[in-house]
Amino acid sequence: MIGGKAYMTSKKASRATKIPTRAKMNLSAVLIKIFLIAFTFCFIIIIGGVIFANDAYDCTPVIILLLVGVNILLMCVIYRVLVRHTKFLERRYSTLIASGLLFFFVANVAVGFIMRYEPAFDLGAIFTGASQWASTGEFMNQIDKTCDPNYFYYFPNNLGGMSLLFIAFKAVAWLGITDYYAIAMMFNALLAAATVLLITLICKRLFGVSQSVMVLIFVLMSPPFYFIASTFYTDSLSMVFPVLIVYLYLRYLDSGANTKKRVISAVLLGLSCAVGMLVKYTVIIALIAVILYHICTKGFRSILPFAIASIAAIIGVFALFNAYFYSVHIDKDTADRMKIPYSHWIMMSLYKDGRYNPNDYEFTRSFKDPSERETAILEQIKLRVKKRGVVGMLKLFNDKGVIAFGDGTFAQSDFLDDNPANDTFLHSLALYDGEDHETYRYVCSGIYFSLQLLMLVSALSGIFIKKQRVENVLPMLCVFGIMLFLMMWEVTGRYGTNYIPMIMISAVSGLDMVTQAVNRHRLGA
Repeated sequence: MIGGKAYMTSKKASRATKIPTRAKMNLSAVLIKIFLIAFTFCFIIIIGGVIFANDAYDCTPVIILLLVGVNILLMCVIYRVLVRHTKFLERRYSTLIASGLLFFFVANVAVGFIMRYEPAFDLGAIFTGASQWASTGEFMNQIDKTCDPNYFYYFPNNLGGMSLLFIAFKAVAWLGITDYYAIAMMFNALLAAATVLLITLICKRLFGVSQSVMVLIFVLMSPPFYFIASTFYTDSLSMVFPVLIVYLYLRYLDSGANTKKRVISAVLLGLSCAVGMLVKYTVIIALIAVILYHICTKGFRSILPFAIASIAAIIGVFALFNAYFYSVHIDKDTADRMKIPYSHWIMMSLYKDGRYNPNDYEFTRSFKDPSERETAILEQIKLRVKKRGVVGMLKLFNDKGVIAFGDGTFAQSDFLDDNPANDTFLHSLALYDGEDHETYRYVCSGIYFSLQLLMLVSALSGIFIKKQRVENVLPMLCVFGIMLFLMMWEVTGRYGTNYIPMIMISAVSGLDMVTQAVNRHRLGA
């Protein structure tokens, strides 16, 4: 009887422990469903606007739908071939990925030399600043061309991007290379290749070998990715960091009970996020997505050690960075007095369709006192929101969604048309005023919108299909985060560039769903 009682007690205890676990799982499933429904609703509106009401980029719906259909069909055919030859891919996986990455890097460098131009405006500021810093040891008050000599006092947020280019310039200084354009371009090509490598590894971890190869094909099929190296501004310089954060988080999960590996992954994740944020603040969206995902699936308590290690690394990097610049190169009092406040971009996002407005820039700079400047900007924000009303704000959000996700070229001509050194067929494609730009834009948009639709399929499958890997949600959380950010910020077609790899990862999952549905239909027939 004693043994029986012990057994019954143990059985009851077991049941007692299972109930909260099941409850947690149910709550997690509910939260994920709610997110996927919200995600689907928002992106149905955005993609619908992108395809059928894309006035911002002058797209004809019939042509876009035709291109999207052709692209998805082609992707399905390629994917089916890959799935049928999974064993071959497993044997040759490293060789295939390495070959694809090498081709991607070499192609980017070749295109980069062909597309050589004279960087101007914001890109010109970080490029010239990094070049002068590498050559003379100073960068303040030496910005020329179209940039204000006090640029970094107004925009200290770009000190990180300039510093990253400076590190690249100094790293090869021993070779005696002074062609800083070539160095910046090749460095960006290397970062882009690292980004592609990481998304193949993420897809292999989440889905499998076939899907990993497929996401590489997505990249190689996308024409704008061959111009990435040339556009070495913060949009593309920061692209590697969100996927690195997700990759390190997956490594953290795979560490299991190994405390040492978990701590190392968390610290590296924090350091990656910190460096990425110095280049472009939107990188933090990936960390926020990871934290929300972890809380939802693993619970709040389990996130604390991870969050503490990551946030400590971020605080440490920012503290060292600011201590150096504001003690060696920049007068902090002057910077505090002159810097453009973040509220400026929110104000600008409420003007017309939310794109850059030079009048708002002059308005902000007209105030010399920081408190007066902030007060005036906040007043403008209130007035613009009130003037638009609820309906007007909803229309603005729709317009901004189309602008943010409706340009398949990633607005790369913003940089490439700055005094190009050559005039080639590639220029006729990539530049806004190029003879063949409209054709190029349609081709790029067809591929980009196909990826967005496949991402939407992945979200829908998560809603209606029970047995889905919850990790699929993580890339979509990142995309949702950048979408929400751009709804309240100045918007352009290139501001979401650093999260396009997340769209590709989600698209792989959606493509698998489409292929499975086709196979079921054929078997049923």
